[in-house]
Amino acid sequence: MADTYQNIDITSLFDVSKQIADLIRQNYLKEGMMPQGKLANFTWTVLYENNMYQLQLSLPKEWYWVEFGRNPSAKMPPVSAIEQWIVARQLVPKARNGKVPSIKSTAFAIAKKIQKEGFYSPNHQGKHVIEKSLNEADPLVEKLCSIITEKMNAQVHKEIVSVFEDLKTFSK
Repeated sequence: MADTYQNIDITSLFDVSKQIADLIRQNYLKEGMMPQGKLANFTWTVLYENNMYQLQLSLPKEWYWVEFGRNPSAKMPPVSAIEQWIVARQLVPKARNGKVPSIKSTAFAIAKKIQKEGFYSPNHQGKHVIEKSLNEADPLVEKLCSIITEKMNAQVHKEIVSVFEDLKTFSK
């Protein structure tokens, strides 16, 4: 009976994970941000181990900086990542003295500024959009727990009925 729960239909887990992912995206849009490139790719995995279901959110490592901000530091962020960001956002650098700087030099200037000033000023505390989104998702998670509990109760009931049917057959 310990493995019985592994066979429960977990479609609702996937539905709730999609709703939470949509909530995260909506909250980033509210902040005036649009996750692109690597940041647009986060995945949910449903795991079943030790008689327990887990819904796991996997994010690229770059999410850390968006979520928590960056203090000024001795190290520059990777220029190549900023170049990719410029291209993905289709940003066009402003001309100076009649010349448009290259994407690489613009990315370098942005990296230097982040190194010097950090980002998400003035306190560099980040946006915490994922944290806020997961807090907002609490009612969804509660609903999910109740759905799974109902399915588990139904499965247990089915198992108990099956055992009693077997006992009836055996005692005859």
